[in-house]
Amino acid sequence: MVAVHLNGELIKTHPRKAPGDKVDRPDDYPPGLSEYALRRVEDFVAKGHQQGPHVGLYTERLLNRCLPWTKMRQAHQLFRLCKEYGKERVDALCKSSGVGAQLVFSAVAAGAWLFAGSAGD
Repeated sequence: MVAVHLNGELIKTHPRKAPGDKVDRPDDYPPGLSEYALRRVEDFVAKGHQQGPHVGLYTERLLNRCLPWTKMRQAHQLFRLCKEYGKERVDALCKSSGVGAQLVFSAVAAGAWLFAGSAGD
């Protein structure tokens, strides 16, 4: 058993793991940050679908690879665009980009398209 103390107070215990193994529990992280720390693809995909159906599909295809964490930064960029420009506008962008095509994500190009679309609003 491994015990973790802070200022002499026991705050956590867990069974000892083999060398190289790790213990990650979602409740070990501050609320809202476990998805980033644990790098679970299903959390990112669920968040994408919360933004819109096409954002969800784009996120699924973006992270559907052998090393999905290599594209998680792009998923973060996509979610930031949703926050900055609105879910509907980014969902329309993902729809018009043809999610079946090769996925190349450029936050600058997407942001420029979104900004140009907001000029008449």
